Amino acid sequence: MMNPGPRGVPPFAIRSVACFLTRRSPAGNEMDSTFPKSIPIKMQDVNQSQLEELIQNLNLLRSEMLELETSGLIAATEVHPEHHATARNLMHYLALRRHDIRQLQSKLAGLGLSSLGGTEPHVLSSLHAILNVLHKLAGSAESALASEAVPELVEGDALLEKNSEALLGAAPVARHVRIMVTMPPEAATKYELVRDLLAQGMDCMRINCAHGGPDAWSGMIRNLRRAETETNKRCKVAMDLAGPKLRTGPIEPGPTMLKYRPQRDTFGRVVSPARILGDILQRMQPHHEKKRSMLRKLHLAAAFHAEA
Repeated sequence: MMNPGPRGVPPFAIRSVACFLTRRSPAGNEMDSTFPKSIPIKMQDVNQSQLEELIQNLNLLRSEMLELETSGLIAATEVHPEHHATARNLMHYLALRRHDIRQLQSKLAGLGLSSLGGTEPHVLSSLHAILNVLHKLAGSAESALASEAVPELVEGDALLEKNSEALLGAAPVARHVRIMVTMPPEAATKYELVRDLLAQGMDCMRINCAHGGPDAWSGMIRNLRRAETETNKRCKVAMDLAGPKLRTGPIEPGPTMLKYRPQRDTFGRVVSPARILGDILQRMQPHHEKKRSMLRKLHLAAAFHAEA
């Protein structure tokens, strides 16, 4: 793990500045860490009010993250102690994604800072790092202290890869993603189907437990284990348990609904509109008696054209 720089400034930022401030001597065989006096070292002027606004917005996000973390959701779900840090990180991510942060991201990117776009493995640590840089730019002595209870920048990436491998299997050599395939009912009886899926790159078999039963699920797994032996490949099995669903009883019969659709060609273009003929007299309100009388005299019928 990288050691943090002064007041939590990321080491890569320090190295970048160090490389920028270092030049090669005229001889070309040694390094000189000082610029000539004719080239002053001056940071580009930054709007102070903009920096303070960004710091305030990030502090508000940080407060919401910590509030959600302490709301009791983690304790209520009985998270295993090994996953407490990642559970806290999930709470921080949910708090972040409650907001539309696109405008905030644009402002951070305009300063050359991280836009919080790839912070999923280490949300709070990334936010702390950005806050520390903003405090430096604003000339403030404040700093956001790192927390030992959440994944750090490098640690978060490692945890994400570790958990992905435990859930979906080892990463394939030829691609960066795993392939999960939901099994159709026939996978319980058709061995060739499962074998071909495994041979073509399936990394995880998903069994939807909302359908079928133990016998069908066991048949799918038996076919997979047999295919593993034949193809010399390994594949994870994910049993997707069915959650609670709203169940309704018989519904009282109601009025019949008629649907009229226009005729369309193979490209979805309307060839012939749906044509519905009806008597408009039956649709007139009683207080329109004068119009009703006039329409009766004219014996007017209306044609309604509907294009769906």
